[in-house]
Amino acid sequence: MISLLAFLLAVASPVADSTAVSSANASYDGNALILKGQVILDHGLGKMKAEEAVLERQEVGKEFPFSFIRLRKDVLLSLSHDATLSCDTADLDFVSLKGHITGNDRLCYTDSLKRKKGGKTLFCLTSKRADLDLSKQEEDEQKPHYDVASLLAQDAVEFEYDQKYTLHADTALYRKLQNHVSAKRYQEGGLCKCTYDTNQIEAETMDADLALSELSMLRPQGTLHSLLNSPNPALFSSDTLLWNHLNNTLLLKGHVHLQDPSLGEVFADNEMQLTQVKNQLSSIKTQGKTTVNYLNAHKLTCFGTIDINQKKLKATLFSPIVDGVTPHNLQLSYQEEEATIFADTGHIEYTAINNTFQPISISLKGNVYLFSHDANKPLAYGITDRLTYSPTTRTFILSADPGKKVIFINEEENLRLSAHEVHVTEDPSTKKQTVKGIGNVQLTLSSEEEALMQKILNLSKKIP
Repeated sequence: MISLLAFLLAVASPVADSTAVSSANASYDGNALILKGQVILDHGLGKMKAEEAVLERQEVGKEFPFSFIRLRKDVLLSLSHDATLSCDTADLDFVSLKGHITGNDRLCYTDSLKRKKGGKTLFCLTSKRADLDLSKQEEDEQKPHYDVASLLAQDAVEFEYDQKYTLHADTALYRKLQNHVSAKRYQEGGLCKCTYDTNQIEAETMDADLALSELSMLRPQGTLHSLLNSPNPALFSSDTLLWNHLNNTLLLKGHVHLQDPSLGEVFADNEMQLTQVKNQLSSIKTQGKTTVNYLNAHKLTCFGTIDINQKKLKATLFSPIVDGVTPHNLQLSYQEEEATIFADTGHIEYTAINNTFQPISISLKGNVYLFSHDANKPLAYGITDRLTYSPTTRTFILSADPGKKVIFINEEENLRLSAHEVHVTEDPSTKKQTVKGIGNVQLTLSSEEEALMQKILNLSKKIP
């Protein structure tokens, strides 16, 4: 190894930012210093290593004598803050503050950043080629300090962080000061996806905020682990996605579709928040119009919020409130084979059978309206304040608040009934219903009660 510091001093006047250089062989043609064999450069950008290097003069000035560095073969740059860059070729221009690097196999940039909520984010970016923007800082006559301001990677880009998530893209832009990575595909059919565990998500663009550990996507579609850890994954799509890895939450917005093999299909017009625990969906929360098509062919529609909790096997439902009340056209509804129920709020309990959610108890409150819609049978309909329904036994319990009464009509039995409570049960073999009134039972309806019942017929026209 031959020290070249004396050689440099011989070919140029000493300057504050002179680069310390060593290599096995060196030659100088008056314009460029050519180095070969175990080249080491101690530069303001960091320590550079390569098998070959060319240091070129561009213009006399503060950057004199060498402001352009060309590195070849087994290039390794040890940058500030433990960042490294390995590649096959690197062209670095310290006048224009630009650089171009390539890798015959792969170039690799690694770094670690502090999160805003503590801890560090480790990441590695690889590709076939990349363009660099460099930053420069000077303090008085001290040696200038350089850093990588941004890196635009192209061709088979992979970006891995937290040792869990990998982005694959046609191109990716890393901006160091912003701690931000933007990945995208060039055209339809291009590559832009995120892989983790056994799942993957494809999107038109992906943006990673490394300090916040957030990943946002445009028009994503992909797979997630299901609610009950089914062997088949859950499928989803939406207009946008914001994934917070620290909180393990995914916020999907716009035309959200989730198909979970343990629950059914969920469609949300506005937004859906998914929470994961140990790589398994633990809750589904939606806002705005949402439809749940259960595996048992039952259907739930809600215009407010739905919260499905996997651990508790429960769901809570709330309709929107306008001027202190829920409009009839914004009530939630639960529809099964022969009946539909409307209400203001609801609570559903599930059981898990063969890795699937089965509703076993549905409790609804507030302006509850029930009616049948079997085209082969006469109508049955009712109004109540509270209703409990068992889908497995098809048993309805209608209850009124103190001082009020349940109103129920079964046209097949020519029955008109008002009472504090009404029980409707179905014989599993004959499918014939039995209606029983409890507490202050009346077998005729007042004119006011008849008028209220007319609302049911109007509501039947808006079955979702």
